[in-house]
Amino acid sequence: MSGSPTSILEEEPVVLSPEERLGGDRALRRRELEGRPQFFGDGRKWIPLTVLDPVMSLIRRGLEYCGLYDPMARRATHFEIVQHDVWLRGLPEAFEGLRVLHLSDLHIDSFAGFGRRLIEAITPLAYDLVVITGDLRLEIKGPIEAVLDEMRPLVAVLSACPFGAYAILGNHDCLDLVEPLERLGLRYLLNESVGLERDGERIQVAGVDDAHFFGADDIDRALEASPVDESCIFLCHSPDLIYEAAARFCDLYLCGHTHGGQLCLPGGKPLISNASVSRRFCRGSWLLGGMRGYTSRGVGFSGLPLRSHCRAEIVVHRLLRERRCRSRIAHEEQEEAARHASD
Repeated sequence: MSGSPTSILEEEPVVLSPEERLGGDRALRRRELEGRPQFFGDGRKWIPLTVLDPVMSLIRRGLEYCGLYDPMARRATHFEIVQHDVWLRGLPEAFEGLRVLHLSDLHIDSFAGFGRRLIEAITPLAYDLVVITGDLRLEIKGPIEAVLDEMRPLVAVLSACPFGAYAILGNHDCLDLVEPLERLGLRYLLNESVGLERDGERIQVAGVDDAHFFGADDIDRALEASPVDESCIFLCHSPDLIYEAAARFCDLYLCGHTHGGQLCLPGGKPLISNASVSRRFCRGSWLLGGMRGYTSRGVGFSGLPLRSHCRAEIVVHRLLRERRCRSRIAHEEQEEAARHASD
């Protein structure tokens, strides 16, 4: 790729608060629900996580007492580096080969030093843009200082890339994270979009608030400043909005939330998908009409420090201009059919 990248942000007459940027009614809804019992299962379902909290806390304390928690946490975050090529129709020539570092579900305060460990893994990688699709914290309530301590050195590294680092909120996150992390250099997209320019050509990055639990997403507001004829990378914490995004001509949908199942059967079949869409959209790459997508298995873990047949991952997406290739399209269609059959 040649030329110098430029991030194009709309000029604002005043500095808006996170609540104003998110949208007053949705910000109020989020504030009312932050820290309240959430749900576990196939997306907006019926088993409150708080039912399991006392058990999880007891097990974690037992592991810590025995000196097992830290080594188990490090084993659960033994991540795989995934290089993923994405072919997009209408991608501007200037953005051919753009590398997007995709992090999701960091739960970065799960053990001390996790931020530095991520830096070590990311340092050898080449990337032009960073996106974080939610869930920086492990718990759903309580202090955020541990998150900020782990994120501070990491954001300094991520935000130094050519197009910078962008994030959205997940169902474990709170609005109070936005301002301190933006002061460090991480830009949040709160039902907003930003244009990225290179050599006179542009693409859009749009992001919505959590749709899985808070329901504070506003896809129309997020896309209102994003021209429909420009390539759009759409960020959502979970795959719950894939049909809405496809109907609005988004080109690439990046998400996480499912952890790929975290605890899976041999072969990677998840025991629980934790999303309200077909399981074929809950892990790895997928197609939906003209929209391509990728659901990250996540960097960290939730609940207990365990992963089974489902390694954590750091993904680098390389964007390529769509070219007609019968063999590749046939191969992708076969993969999609096989994933659909296994649901």
